[in-house]
Amino acid sequence: MTHKNEAWQALRPALFLIAGVLPALLMALVVQFFAPNDIKHGYGPFTTVIPWVGAAGLILAIFYQPSRIGWCLRGLITVLLMFGLSLILPQVIGFAIVLYFSVVDPGVHVLILLVLLMILLGPTLLALQYCWQVVRVSSVRQRCLLGLVAIAIMWPVGYGFYLNN
Repeated sequence: MTHKNEAWQALRPALFLIAGVLPALLMALVVQFFAPNDIKHGYGPFTTVIPWVGAAGLILAIFYQPSRIGWCLRGLITVLLMFGLSLILPQVIGFAIVLYFSVVDPGVHVLILLVLLMILLGPTLLALQYCWQVVRVSSVRQRCLLGLVAIAIMWPVGYGFYLNN
């Protein structure tokens, strides 16, 4: 193992904990207790459960690297992360669009939006990075199965976004 890999292996758990798990747990608490009813009903009754599922996937991702575990556990962690991503990706895109257009509108609190985007971006990027590692070490058949699962998980979110706009 090279020096660069050893340094990454030492920093990986701390990075996943600080940038991924803690913001994900914070978001899960916010959705659980403070989300307005229209958001809860927009995603159905699972809105309060999905952030906890995504946070559980990030917690498992701390301890299990895709290259060192079997296909079943790797697939389970990836599915948990995909459920979390299905709820957080529309929020990240929405905050990014609002932040982009708020540069023109001085009435929007840009700093608050930027902090919220950063809190959302940490777990999102780490989950996407883990899913990418899973794709890299999986066989073609496993990639096809993960692709079908991703479509099945993301389809209701995309369809709901299409219906609401």
